Amino acid sequence: MVALAGLHEAGAAQNDVMMQPDAEAAIRLTSINSNWDGLGWQPVLVRIENRAQQARTWKFDFNVGAAHYRGGETVMTPAVITVPSRGTSEVVVFVAGPGRSSSGSYNRTVWWGADVSGPGVAIGQVSGLSGSRQLDFAQIATTSRMEEAVRRLMPAAPTVGHGSLPYEVESIDPVRWPADWRVWSSFSHLVLAGDDYDRLDGARRNALREWVAQGGVLWIVPDGGRPGGETPKIRHGLGWIHSRLDTLWASTGKDAILRAEPWQTVAELITSDDRGDWELDQPIVALIIFLVIFGIVVGPINVFVFAPVSRRQRLFVTVPALSLGASLLLGVVIVAKDGFGGEGARRSLVVLLPGENKAAVFQQQVARTGVLLRKEFALPADTSISLGSGGSRGVTGSRALERAGDTASGEWFTSRAMQTHDLRRITPTRARVELVDGGVNGRAPVVQSSVTTVLRDFRYVDAGGKRWAAESLPPGTRVTLSPVTTEDRGDVPGFFRAYGGATDLAPLNTHASIRWKEETIIYTGRVEAARQP
Repeated sequence: MVALAGLHEAGAAQNDVMMQPDAEAAIRLTSINSNWDGLGWQPVLVRIENRAQQARTWKFDFNVGAAHYRGGETVMTPAVITVPSRGTSEVVVFVAGPGRSSSGSYNRTVWWGADVSGPGVAIGQVSGLSGSRQLDFAQIATTSRMEEAVRRLMPAAPTVGHGSLPYEVESIDPVRWPADWRVWSSFSHLVLAGDDYDRLDGARRNALREWVAQGGVLWIVPDGGRPGGETPKIRHGLGWIHSRLDTLWASTGKDAILRAEPWQTVAELITSDDRGDWELDQPIVALIIFLVIFGIVVGPINVFVFAPVSRRQRLFVTVPALSLGASLLLGVVIVAKDGFGGEGARRSLVVLLPGENKAAVFQQQVARTGVLLRKEFALPADTSISLGSGGSRGVTGSRALERAGDTASGEWFTSRAMQTHDLRRITPTRARVELVDGGVNGRAPVVQSSVTTVLRDFRYVDAGGKRWAAESLPPGTRVTLSPVTTEDRGDVPGFFRAYGGATDLAPLNTHASIRWKEETIIYTGRVEAARQP
């Protein structure tokens, strides 16, 4: 939760909580994205006016649901807000969504709302959004000043799926929302006029850049929307910063599922065969044999041997005893076969951000669980976790999930199931790869790394597009790269790519009971000029 001052009438949708006539209070919820599809977070401003003579407390349970052909997920984000006597509090709650889930990009119904309890609340159920949403369209945020220019550039597009449009435009005021990248996490594009961007303080600009680094696309357009700028397109992390608004439709039309692109980079490391390795055995035959044997024992054998005609009263003891024994035996067999906790594989992508002392970390993981004694686990509040698009096995029906502060609980992990998760986070770091010498006019680059692991199979593309490589790059050691001719998908001039071991950046930790049998970490980012002593 983020406390704010002076945030009024912000966002795309407002809902008032129904209060009793003598409530001496008023509560309003304002959301930023009326077309939210459940990806990322939905920032919701909670404004409470307390007219009573004493401080009072209200409790909010924000619920986000996604229903699709495989079942559905519901994520709850709780919040407790205390308002002083005769005071007004404004707090932004980041409501977590379920993510892409096992339904992939299929059409689904997304809804969110809040259950409110506290002094004076008459009807505590508030509905924020309900409707059919499809994940293969771009969500564009802009200001009221730029909205007309954006809509003029976006032609009338044909409907897809169940009547969804391939893009939605939302008008907001970025000054009114906190300096947090999660504000923009539900959008794929943001269009700002140059002077609107100049109005933002340093913290909000940094938040925007963090969002871009995770795959967002930002337009900072000079002169109120006319094309211009000497550098029309700059790559930052896994996203882009543009200055030519006339390229907007080309981008949204070409990359409709733009927010999926960062995941594709990580997902290429995990093939369908990898997931098959973790598929649960389905012991159908063994279960049938067990039930048949149990039926024979609790039926004929019990009636004719343990409780004959002259001892029928024993049935009141033998039936519960046999049932309890069978349950214990079945539990022992399950634990012996699957064990406690679980095993899994996780693959991470660490993108070092030049000049910002930060890294964008992405992770995709698949876990095969046994018996879980505890479902709650620690997870920083600013770390995004969603049910993976790769699907789950052994999980049916609806799942209840929860994000409360630095804790996740519910059915993010389920006993005896195979589940995938996508995670992402912005984390501070001083790690970098520097160009110490060379790298121009055909001279061999000399690089040095401060990443706290040996970078293996190091590859670098210089500004002229020439490719260089080294077998390894230990931290703190200057290494001269050798030229190579092979090309790899995703090579970008000025960027490096390498494999490395675990560091404080990656992997991102989730459930402590999972034993990770395989970990792959890719490090990438722009090679920076060496700092002057």
